[in-house]
Amino acid sequence: MGLSLHVYNFNMLYDTYKDWYAKTESAGSRGLLYNFALSLDAFERLIEKGLFKYDSVSAAKGLKQFRMVKSVLHYTEIEKVVKEFGTVLPDTMIKWTSY
Repeated sequence: MGLSLHVYNFNMLYDTYKDWYAKTESAGSRGLLYNFALSLDAFERLIEKGLFKYDSVSAAKGLKQFRMVKSVLHYTEIEKVVKEFGTVLPDTMIKWTSY
């Protein structure tokens, strides 16, 4: 597994996603803006699958969207996986990972 470069929470990631969406929409590209609750559920599944780990024992407590996590994959590993599975992923996901 790769290095953990950052520690963040779901709210931080969702804000980045919304910024990306706003930029792509203003550039004429149509993407999907998933709602907060659906996205939070998907994020929780990524934690359950082990792609993100809680930063500390105390980070696993409190509201889900504020729990600090870190990726177990380096961003280059994520890009590699997205390229390998690009034929089955939505274009918006592929574009978002290269943001």
